[in-house]
Amino acid sequence: MPRLHAPSCANRAWCWHRPLNDDPDILVCRLVEGKLTLVHGRLWPALAATTPLLDTARLARVSEQHTAQGRHENVEVPFPDWLPPEDTQAARLFDPAAALAMLGPTFVTNPGERKGRQKC
Repeated sequence: MPRLHAPSCANRAWCWHRPLNDDPDILVCRLVEGKLTLVHGRLWPALAATTPLLDTARLARVSEQHTAQGRHENVEVPFPDWLPPEDTQAARLFDPAAALAMLGPTFVTNPGERKGRQKC
């Protein structure tokens, strides 16, 4: 079963991995303790079902874009604007607490409010 993945910031390269920006099946958001978190598309219905239990700002899709000045800038698309309609419908089939349990122990043991951003 897929699990959430919050990369370690010990190595700066793990903090942001550009090819993930282009993968339509991977959501990059700040779900776990405000850190970039990778969520595979198979988990999106369960993730959407948990919205009554958490701050939906944590589910904004984060992507990196290049500015005209040559800098990198994070752009966030709010939840549920990025969620496909079929996943919105599938989320209605889940009990929020059961959906939370499907996301794995990393998130289930700490579903509290979003903390401030931490530097890598």
